[in-house]
Amino acid sequence: ITLGMLNDIVGEVNVDKAVVSLLKEGETPKAPGMKYTHYSPKADITIVRGELSQVEAYIVKKADEGRAAGKSVGIIATLQSEKYYEGHEVLVIGDRRKPETIAANLFKMLRKCDFLGFDKVYVEYFDDDELGLAIMNRLKKAAGYDIVELNG
Repeated sequence: ITLGMLNDIVGEVNVDKAVVSLLKEGETPKAPGMKYTHYSPKADITIVRGELSQVEAYIVKKADEGRAAGKSVGIIATLQSEKYYEGHEVLVIGDRRKPETIAANLFKMLRKCDFLGFDKVYVEYFDDDELGLAIMNRLKKAAGYDIVELNG
């Protein structure tokens, strides 16, 4: 159920700031899912946001650096971008044009990161409107809000 669907049925719904941003020190989460990290794999996760070609280049560079340092590095990507990470450990989470496929696979991919023993995982940022709001909320929590913002 997306925010838009809720708005259509019950009127305007206010989204708690803990859904879209990190709680500040002293703020109390209203539910366990609003804690700083939630459903986190053991690996450190970094979400990379920006223009997709820049995101892909950044992730490849960082994955190469991690491997050179002896780390096991995973990449969570979509069907559309999988080919850009050839030679790397890629977990395909779904189709960027069908966010329901990403949502359906999200927790499976996070658990698979543990199964594969990754030390570090890079994840592409997904659109955060409609269903993407829920997807990115879960990913941000899993990453402990470790987000790299790439500018032009």
